[in-house]
Amino acid sequence: MTDKPVYGPFAEGPSVDWRLCPTVPYPLETKLTTETGTSLSLFIGPDGTAKEVKVAGNSGSPLLDEIIRTALAACRFKPRTIDGVPVPEGAHMSLMMGSRAPWPFTKRQD
Repeated sequence: MTDKPVYGPFAEGPSVDWRLCPTVPYPLETKLTTETGTSLSLFIGPDGTAKEVKVAGNSGSPLLDEIIRTALAACRFKPRTIDGVPVPEGAHMSLMMGSRAPWPFTKRQD
């Protein structure tokens, strides 16, 4: 046994695993002329699924916000862990879109 201090608890997450999100084509009918974003409130379960996803701040396009909300609800997440044990956690996420921000729901090879 050592007299070294133990720091903790050690916490991580939650975070989205974009490779495990559905592929959703960008809705061309909502073509944006400026940079914008959608803010979302999420509740992620210890199993990595989104138990609740709500739009907290809109992009100016209700259709685009709903497409993002629905797609994000189908993603898998790395759940929050405390000392390596998965726990449920609320989170806030903002997704930026426009000419400089890629559409997040394309298949990635990360």
